[in-house]
Amino acid sequence: MSKKERTSGGPGNLKVIIFNIIIAALCIVSIVTLYIGDFMKAEITLTVTKDTITKIIDSFGGSSEPQNAAIKAAEGEGENQFDMKDFAKYLDDDFSLSFSAAFVLKGDTVAKGALGQAEEAVNSVINDQVDHLVDNIAGTVDQVIEQAMKAVVHAAVDKAKDMIKEAIAKEMAENNISEEQVWARLEEYNVYPKDIDDIIDGFLNTLNDLLDGNKATSINFLKDDSETSVLYKMYRVAAEETLKSSGNEYTSEDVTAKAKEYQNTVATKFEEVLNSLSVDGEFSKETLIVSLFNGFGFGEEQKGDNAGNKTNDQNGPANAADENAGSEEGSSDKKIKNMDDVKNYIVEMLLSKVSPEVVDMVGKALSYVGYFLFFVMACWAYVLIKIIIKTIFFKNKTVGLFFPRMFGWMPHVFFVGLPMLLIKYLPVAAAKIIESQPDMQQGLDMIIEILEMVKVSVSSLTWISALCTVILMVLLIFYWPMRRAAKRARKNK
Repeated sequence: MSKKERTSGGPGNLKVIIFNIIIAALCIVSIVTLYIGDFMKAEITLTVTKDTITKIIDSFGGSSEPQNAAIKAAEGEGENQFDMKDFAKYLDDDFSLSFSAAFVLKGDTVAKGALGQAEEAVNSVINDQVDHLVDNIAGTVDQVIEQAMKAVVHAAVDKAKDMIKEAIAKEMAENNISEEQVWARLEEYNVYPKDIDDIIDGFLNTLNDLLDGNKATSINFLKDDSETSVLYKMYRVAAEETLKSSGNEYTSEDVTAKAKEYQNTVATKFEEVLNSLSVDGEFSKETLIVSLFNGFGFGEEQKGDNAGNKTNDQNGPANAADENAGSEEGSSDKKIKNMDDVKNYIVEMLLSKVSPEVVDMVGKALSYVGYFLFFVMACWAYVLIKIIIKTIFFKNKTVGLFFPRMFGWMPHVFFVGLPMLLIKYLPVAAAKIIESQPDMQQGLDMIIEILEMVKVSVSSLTWISALCTVILMVLLIFYWPMRRAAKRARKNK
């Protein structure tokens, strides 16, 4: 017998020690991943296309109310109002936008709840969610603004064409003026359909400056009254045709004044939108994200007559900057300079709205989950401690594996497996319930449209604990005979 075998208690004990080392490693890996990993992560991915947006708008029957600030840029009054159907019409045919939001519950956050640190646990939950959400929004801002800017140009062009169409109708005493007739009149002034693409491209060239906080470049583009500005040329055509159809005498100065009036209306409305998306007078990609959160009702927006004014609360976002603040670009005293500032700003905003009752309720929920987490970790720790003690001090070095075998898999099944099962079959169940109610059929169609856009996935690092449990069961095939043999040997002595 070798020296190694003698110190280990013989070849049988050497095998046990090798298995104990493997089991101890499984215990350590399970405990660590349960504590520091994502205990539960539910990610919702929303993918919208021009087709899905159109279908949803049709399901709602459209809306005569403006739906967001970007659309208001091109909005007129009354019959010229710009609604969601118009916005969908102006989207690129290949438009596709994916946006994901995740609810992440980390093991250490759950543990804080179990240890009575409810407020700290809630803070951790909010911080984790905001981090992920802001990062995802930041990746889509450029595309959203680009589409909104295109919509602004298309709406401005359509407004000019509508005025020309109305003027031609008066001139020819006809009601049904075709698009071809409008373009025929525009071509008399050397304005062609391909020029619209030039307007859009020129406006989009100001996008980078805009997202860097320089609003002047975009606004000046809309106010450009030079001979090279196709948009201004279109408004001159609209102005001249409108004055001509009135039957009154007019001068070139009258045409210029009216064209500038039309053009300034578009530029002013666009500037108002940018101001409404500013924070404390600042506009940038970062403040735009903050404003989106405000738009969802998270911000401390001022309602009523002063809704367009900057709030006096230093911690609250400004709904619209005043004219002076709006003209000051690139201030050295910016409060929001990067994404970290955005995250901190939003976290503070959300925490200010969380009442002590909510903190207590969430804390209790986290504590229950935390107790369960600690119990599963304790099951692994119990085996680990027994392995260390028995391997060092006892002749029978085998240990029982009941607790991790019985409970090690539960976190993954309860917090991943069951939610995924529910997500898979809930829409089917909901559809059957709605189908049984004829008056809810329209609601079913809407649900189907939304489900086509949404993908939900639940994941967690608890799969490692579950996998370790499976490995443990496989090892038990070889380990259990050694444990029985050790027990018999002890009885025989």
